[in-house]
Amino acid sequence: QNLIELILKIIYNLVVRCYENINCVIIFLMKKINKNSYIFIDFDGVILDTEVRLEIMKGERTWEEFSPTVDWTKLIKEAEEIESSIENLKQIEKTYKNVFILSKVHTIHEMKEKLGFLRNNNINIPVHFVPYSSNKSDVVIPKNNYYLIDDQEVNVLDWNHKGGVGIHFSESKKDNSISSLKELLIKGEK
Repeated sequence: QNLIELILKIIYNLVVRCYENINCVIIFLMKKINKNSYIFIDFDGVILDTEVRLEIMKGERTWEEFSPTVDWTKLIKEAEEIESSIENLKQIEKTYKNVFILSKVHTIHEMKEKLGFLRNNNINIPVHFVPYSSNKSDVVIPKNNYYLIDDQEVNVLDWNHKGGVGIHFSESKKDNSISSLKELLIKGEK
């Protein structure tokens, strides 16, 4: 009895620490992704390199000043795909039954361009758009089998805090991240 309580206490403490430490979340929970998991994939900075391009274009301006000036048609057209993301999305769509794109948007024009890009590339994954001033966790309420792949660490931490599993996407591979959507195909259970 005491041994079981001790083991449960150790496991509980490990899980609590994991949610506070993204490194541990990746190692401990990435293996839990399976065909019944819900996977939410960010657009900017995960599928296309639009996030980096926007930061450069923005310069010293605030988002409120800058966002109305963005030519989303041009930005999406000129943006580069990250690590074969289109082909990886097609494979993810075939492998998992609950896959969604979850992307913040500043304008209706941005929304149309992102959706058009996905559909023109034969990506038929459902898309949820989030007003830029809201959290992704306000639009989709995270649960323990809801995985968010996002390049913004603040979104990952918020998702984890709200009960989901946030996975940081970073082109500069670190212990606490994945650098390609292909890793969902490699690490997840088929």
